[in-house]
Amino acid sequence: MVWLWMFVVIFLITFVAALFSRVRAHIVYSRVRDDDNFEMQIRALFGLVNYRYTLPVIAFEGVKEGVSFDSKTASNIPSADKEDHIQLVQKDIVQRYEQTKKLISHMLGFHQWLVRTLKRTHCNQMNWSTHIGLGDAPETAITTGMIWGLKTSILGVLFNHIKLEARPELAVVPHFNQMLFRTSFDCIIMIRLGYAMLAGLHLFVRIYKVKGGIRTWQNILSKA
Repeated sequence: MVWLWMFVVIFLITFVAALFSRVRAHIVYSRVRDDDNFEMQIRALFGLVNYRYTLPVIAFEGVKEGVSFDSKTASNIPSADKEDHIQLVQKDIVQRYEQTKKLISHMLGFHQWLVRTLKRTHCNQMNWSTHIGLGDAPETAITTGMIWGLKTSILGVLFNHIKLEARPELAVVPHFNQMLFRTSFDCIIMIRLGYAMLAGLHLFVRIYKVKGGIRTWQNILSKA
């Protein structure tokens, strides 16, 4: 009986410690000319759980042509296959956009849920640098100022909800005699596992309260 109580006590201590442990998400994004890369690494339960999600290079072909996902070996793919690949990806992107809108519409108070979750989130690191050059000094200078304003506006709204633990490192570097665009974003955010689980529970309840919400989410996520 003593051993049973010891096991229960140890289990409770471990469970409480796990709830107060932090989930760490490291987000890295970079764009050089028309190529984008995105990577997110999630670490939880004191490092026992590690998950990495990487998006391939995204080649932006323009608004009319849409977006195509290419691997590093894309140059070896025949032209006909590339065209088919681009069309398939365009269709997939439109479909995923519509699916996301449908998911949000089948959830009660998405904005409120998102804001409450963000308020429990801490930002431990943020580096955001941009290099811009338009080949013309006045236009480059004006665009540089616009980018600075855009960055400060975005972060101002974001940090109204997320707790900032470290000073963000921002940079906008003008290149007056070059045609250049390059940006990189590196961010680490953390949330306690207990809050993350509670947010997941609230998410489920908000979906459940919408007629057909559970079925809609199940159908869409099963096809993802």
